[in-house]
Amino acid sequence: MNEHENILLAGRGRSACVTLGAKGARWGDVAVPAPHIDPVDTTGAGDAFAGTLAAALAWGADPQVALEAAATAGAEACMWPGAQPHRPC
Repeated sequence: MNEHENILLAGRGRSACVTLGAKGARWGDVAVPAPHIDPVDTTGAGDAFAGTLAAALAWGADPQVALEAAATAGAEACMWPGAQPHRPC
């Protein structure tokens, strides 16, 4: 656990998920690497990560699988400009 995680957890007794950009993500003892990409725009990456993590956990995924899915979703969100893909309605 690093200094920033210690600050986040001080007095709470819970774990925190920490995103590390190109270095991946960590949640307690679970760590995953980030997929290697050439990002276009990082807008919305955190939202995609958090939403995917929450959905995977709600569906019963274990933390490793949920964190891997979240890291992939966050990386994929960086593959186009802006927070949403440009699609006709």
